[in-house]
Amino acid sequence: MTRLESLTYIKESALFLIDSLVSENAFAALSARMQFGFLVDRFYQENKDFIAPQQYEAAKRDFEYFLVLVELAIEHAKHAVEKN
Repeated sequence: MTRLESLTYIKESALFLIDSLVSENAFAALSARMQFGFLVDRFYQENKDFIAPQQYEAAKRDFEYFLVLVELAIEHAKHAVEKN
């Protein structure tokens, strides 16, 4: 899987969680929160060269900020592919 494919997967997976994160069903919300945490961790592990530790910590607490970081990383990866 290329970096761009991985980033796209992370973004799509995060977007899939939106409804569950705000669900009134406590189990669904907790499960979605855990999955979100795994996505943030994966994103950080795969993009340490692009993301600062402080951004990682903020992304764990803020879903919208996380999506912004993923979008920035996607654009960065697209430009890297275009250069090669």
